[in-house]
Parts: sequence; C-alpha cells; structure tokens
Amino acid sequence: MRDSHQAPDLRIEYYQWEGRRYCMVNGGIAYQFPWDEIEWERLDMIHCLIHDHALDKRSYISPLDASSGRAKILDVGCGTGIFCYDVGEANPNFDVIGIDLADGPKGVAIPNVQIMTPVDFNLPEWPLRPHDFDLIRNAHLNGSVTNWEQHLRKCFHYLKSGGFFEHIDIDFTPRLRLEYTPPRDELVAAGGYQRWQEKLMEEIRPVQEWWHLMQEASHRMGRPLTYPSNMEEMLENAGFDRTHHETFRIHMVPPPVDGDIREEDGNRAEVKMENLFKGAMFQFHANRANRPVDLEGLTMYLLTQYCNPPRSVDEVRKRCADVARICNSRRRPVYFNL
Repeated sequence: MRDSHQAPDLRIEYYQWEGRRYCMVNGGIAYQFPWDEIEWERLDMIHCLIHDHALDKRSYISPLDASSGRAKILDVGCGTGIFCYDVGEANPNFDVIGIDLADGPKGVAIPNVQIMTPVDFNLPEWPLRPHDFDLIRNAHLNGSVTNWEQHLRKCFHYLKSGGFFEHIDIDFTPRLRLEYTPPRDELVAAGGYQRWQEKLMEEIRPVQEWWHLMQEASHRMGRPLTYPSNMEEMLENAGFDRTHHETFRIHMVPPPVDGDIREEDGNRAEVKMENLFKGAMFQFHANRANRPVDLEGLTMYLLTQYCNPPRSVDEVRKRCADVARICNSRRRPVYFNL
C-alpha cells in the first residue's frame, strides 16, 4: 500500500534532462541521481547483490523472531520498495513501513506494507511515532544524507528500546587486490612485476580520478558520497551499543578458489556479485547508443553542476565510458567495499 503523505511545504516535481527523469523538491534538486525505470532497475540489482548473495538470501541479519508477534520495521530511503515488499510478503505478522521523497514503481499491494511519500528524511522530524520500531534499516544513503550524526540520532529516536539498526552502503573508493597474481604473459610484456604494477596503476587512474571528482562534487552539493570513516563512532554517539561491522568485497575479477579459474566457477557468490555490480554500474546498453547509462546517471548531474570547474556532458560521457571499460576488464583486479 502506498500512502501519499503530504508533508507541509514539500512539493515534488519531475523534469527530463539528458534523456533521464530527475526529481525536484520545492524547485531544487534534492536527489542528484535520476529517478526513472533505469534507476529503479539498477537499485533492484544492487538489492539482489546484497541480500541474495552477500547476505546469503537474508533480508536482514538482526535476530527478529517472526513468531513472537507483530514486529515493526522501518526502511529509511526505501527507493523502489523492494526490501519492504520482500519482508512484508515473507512475514505477514510484521508491519513494514518505507519512507522516501518520491514514488517508485507501483508494487503489488501487500496489507502489512506501507510506503510513505513524500518524506524528506533529512528534516528534523519524520511523520512517525518515536520509539516504535523493532528494526530500522538504512541502505544506499551515501549521497542522500546531509548530516550523518543528526540522521543516526533520528534513527535511534524512532527505534524501540532494545531494537536493531542495520546500515548497508557501498564504498565506491576503487581498491586493488594486492594478492592478485597477474598472468605470466602480462608480466613478461611489462618487464617484471614492479613495471606491471606501475602500468596497472596508470591504467586504473581514470577510475580514481572519477571517484575523486564525484566526492568533490557531492561534498560541494552538501550530500557527500564518501562513506564516513567514523561511522562506528557516530553510531555509539547516537546511542547505539554493541555495534558490529562487516565488510564484503565486490571484486571486478574475483579471486580463484583452490586453483579454479573464474569461468568455471559461475555459481560462486563472489562471481554473482561481480556480475550484478557490473550490470548495475558498468554495463554498456546497446539500445542506448552503447553507453553505460547507469554510471552516467550517477555521474552526470554532479559533475556538470557541482564540479569546479563544471564538466561538459560530452566529457562526463567519455569519462564514464573509460571507467566502465576498465571495471569490465578481466585483467584489472579492482574491487569495491560493501
């Protein structure tokens, strides 16, 4: 069920730009990424990567007891609503609420699921009862939250005593798998391991430059994409205790297991995560001029509007194509943290 919650002085409008639909709030951009069917599909692929593979088919890891009564769950920044619908359908005795700025795709009505829009979770208060939820979930909110310390305090405020909080996000800082052993022909061609490493660093430089510009622009906009390095400290300051942090690697070239080569190991979770992440981020779409439109969508507004100096549309498209080609390569051991 969708509830068009009419927040005071919150006017949602949409406009088309460079072939994508964007969401405006009170005449200004509050979400720097597109909000259309292409973006919804990308978000659902990331959801599948996280919950079907990284978390091994678990919607949440908190020890909620589905048989103990009507647990209440809140998904902050629920996007397409896929988490709410999955959890609500699997647990009819749970009440699941999702809040976000704009409507996503119209899902099948589930009696115990409520999607509330428009709700700006950066405002001081949410249209919910305090201390009411057994589990509050945040996912993919880097680039949407204006102040993490205030946001986490609000999450704690709406959580029941003894309730659980889960935060899931992707750190887009490109990293190199140092234990990677390059093919012998690459080592010979490069003139040894040290020269190969130098060549590799030069080859991935466009990915590092892209991420540097994205961080710079998002900070200038006031909605940083950078994963907070002091997240655990902020959680404790907000009132949460017994915090547990777990990191998963999303490899662009998954490491072999027991000598198996990647092509023979397509059922591994790491390989499935790689394929989903590349599909959600770096895929070249034949029906859209063979461009990586997902990556362009994440990049275009920030780099053309908030970079100093602003980048042109053509430069952004070229930069995104370079990044996508590098991350799709089977010979560059880049990974990102989840």
